[in-house]
Amino acid sequence: MIAANFINLSIPVIKVSDTVATGLDYFEHSKLYWLPVVRGKHFEGMVSEEMLFDNDDQAKIGSIILQKADDHIYENQHFFEALKTLHQSNTDVVAVLNVDEEYEGCISAPDLLNYYANIGFIDSPGGILVLCVKNYNYSLSEISRIVESNEMKVLALHVSDNQAETNEIEITLKLNKTDLSRLIASFERFGYTIAANFHETSLHHHDSDRLDALLRYLNV
Repeated sequence: MIAANFINLSIPVIKVSDTVATGLDYFEHSKLYWLPVVRGKHFEGMVSEEMLFDNDDQAKIGSIILQKADDHIYENQHFFEALKTLHQSNTDVVAVLNVDEEYEGCISAPDLLNYYANIGFIDSPGGILVLCVKNYNYSLSEISRIVESNEMKVLALHVSDNQAETNEIEITLKLNKTDLSRLIASFERFGYTIAANFHETSLHHHDSDRLDALLRYLNV
């Protein structure tokens, strides 16, 4: 998915010729903290609602020193670039430009979060496993082999640095089954450290079934 697919045309665009009062009105309706400012088709930068509060209502937006003029992406870039830019710039919108450096629209953080929330693996049943391993021992093929040998599938995988240990990474796996007991044992057998796990064991289901049977008996 490229950035162009996530442009939200309902996000207001403030012109340099607009007044501060107009800009504040845009903020009230958009419920965003930052909005883009353009001069014709040229992206000038971002302005925040807080910045506008410090100016006279009839002052022109063009008279305000804008911020984050370099915090933009291009329409043909992967949407991960939008996530990175939003994180680095600490804003809730990122401007999208075309190959001619012209403003095309904006991508908002809420839109990206909504997209992730609707991805299939988020709602799919299954457990989550967090592994710790040294950088030089990381092997995606080995992890996949261990998972598949336990008749499971990886629905999603995320790799990040381990904040507690240098030269070590954390691998977060979303699996397609809720009972990860056998898989955890397999990873430990291959020397992986289990940092965290979120799943339901078959023992839990067995105990639950026995409790249900007892309650049915007592209700007779």
